[in-house]
Amino acid sequence: MKAVVLLLALLVSASAFAQDTTRYALVVANNSSVDEGVPALRYADDDGARFFEIFSAYADQTSLLTTLDADSQQIFPDAAKRSIAPTRANLIAAVEAVSNAIKKDHAVGRRAEVFIVFTGHGSVSDDGEGYLSLADTKLRRRDLLKDVIEPLNADFTNVIIDACNAYFMVQSRGGWSDDSTGRTLNAEFENYLNSGERQAINPTIGVILSTAGAQEVHEWSTYGGGVFSHQLRSALLGAADANGDGAISYPEIEAYLVAANATVTNPRARIHVHVKGPGQARDRTVIELKNLRNTTQLKIGGGEGPMWIEDSRGLRYADLNISGDTTVAMSLLRDHQRGPYWIKTQSNEAAVPAKDMVEYAALDLVATNQTARGAVDEAFRRELFQTPFGPGFMAGFLAAKREETTRLDVAPQAQWRPEFAVAYRLNRPILDVQGLQHSVGASAGVSHDTGWGVGGFVDYGFATDSVATFHRVSGGIQGQWATQFSGIRVAMQLRVGPEVLLFDADVLQADPIALRGESNLVFAWNRGTWLPFLTGGLAVDVVTRAGVDANEEQVWLSPNIGAGLSF
Repeated sequence: MKAVVLLLALLVSASAFAQDTTRYALVVANNSSVDEGVPALRYADDDGARFFEIFSAYADQTSLLTTLDADSQQIFPDAAKRSIAPTRANLIAAVEAVSNAIKKDHAVGRRAEVFIVFTGHGSVSDDGEGYLSLADTKLRRRDLLKDVIEPLNADFTNVIIDACNAYFMVQSRGGWSDDSTGRTLNAEFENYLNSGERQAINPTIGVILSTAGAQEVHEWSTYGGGVFSHQLRSALLGAADANGDGAISYPEIEAYLVAANATVTNPRARIHVHVKGPGQARDRTVIELKNLRNTTQLKIGGGEGPMWIEDSRGLRYADLNISGDTTVAMSLLRDHQRGPYWIKTQSNEAAVPAKDMVEYAALDLVATNQTARGAVDEAFRRELFQTPFGPGFMAGFLAAKREETTRLDVAPQAQWRPEFAVAYRLNRPILDVQGLQHSVGASAGVSHDTGWGVGGFVDYGFATDSVATFHRVSGGIQGQWATQFSGIRVAMQLRVGPEVLLFDADVLQADPIALRGESNLVFAWNRGTWLPFLTGGLAVDVVTRAGVDANEEQVWLSPNIGAGLSF
């Protein structure tokens, strides 16, 4: 009996071990831009240091890539000691280190979760691809996916980005829009995430992205950081826990951020966000508060109105406005503090002792005074966090989201897009010509989001043997259907049209005008604007040849293989 009990205990332990998760965090923050004439941000490095502090208390391994300015080095000495420059080489090295650690986790049955945080400048290149500014180069959209996310091979990846207008992977500290035209890009980004372009990793990626109005309101000296980054940290530290279960989920974060900005009326100060949980679990937990190490849990009942917390360094730590139907427990990190936290309202404040659990109702409040300056400053002070957040707001928010999702599902915004391709192919020749036939060709057309496409093609081929050189010129229409498999675009292509057959010696006994049909399979690799591809297929040439008694139609089959580029 003891042996059975011991065996069961070992099986339970092994099962629990196999379900364990190792957490990693990569935080990249950069004040400067690689683009000339773009003013440096003031607080991106501070935001990076503060995210680093949170994930140092939560993840098993945290890396910080930033260069803190002189003031920030004094405020964040631990981050300054452990940080390295936000260069491409350092980022790739950090990714490789985490990737190797995750391989070891998977080898022993552990799952791996990664948090990737970017704060800083971003922009868009002339060809429409978004990029982030590292210290020495651009980190393009394709680089983020190919060189950062994919090599990690994590079970789940959480991407947090607070950066200037970079398309498709970057939400702006200035709006999910093209700053030059003002056109919003929410639909394009949604299509990108839902497309098959990165189908293998999309279901395991969650994104939390910033949007805002004009650039001067993206950072606020009162917060000592980006407004979005501050609000997100507040959410992660407990303010977004609408149901009080101690787990902060993607829907709770989105609802909290919407509530925080709901009453802001100044368009220069208004912030919108894009939050999307992993496809495998849209309501997945981002942070479990119980797993934050060395914290004080400050329990705050609802109905107190807007309030905020400052740490012992005088930094704004978190903002919240809890509705009367709930209670939250804010996690106050103690590792970097030399004194108490302070919790404040517009009229009162109180010191929070460094204990494991503290009740807000038991604190000694004293009167305080706050002064606002400037229109945007006034908008932030008076209008941010004015909507109480709790289960009621959460329920209404989710109902509105379901209605919006239903509308999108009923009326998807599919589009036609132009395509152009060039290719080189080797063909089996026809008309008894010896050797291989070389051909070069081009095609142009349009493709639809559903995968269907139409267009036209032209092709020139030639083959040489000991008797003559054979020339073939063909053209016509083509149709295709394409789909995606793990970053590879697979297209089935049909072509048909007339062709002209010529010899440079007078030995041709055939009508120079023939008919050609092709059936091809194309494999293209998604690498941004240009897509390299391999192709293979079978061509059918219908040729009229002179016979002994009468002309006869002959059918020649010529398989082909080749490669090319499309865009």
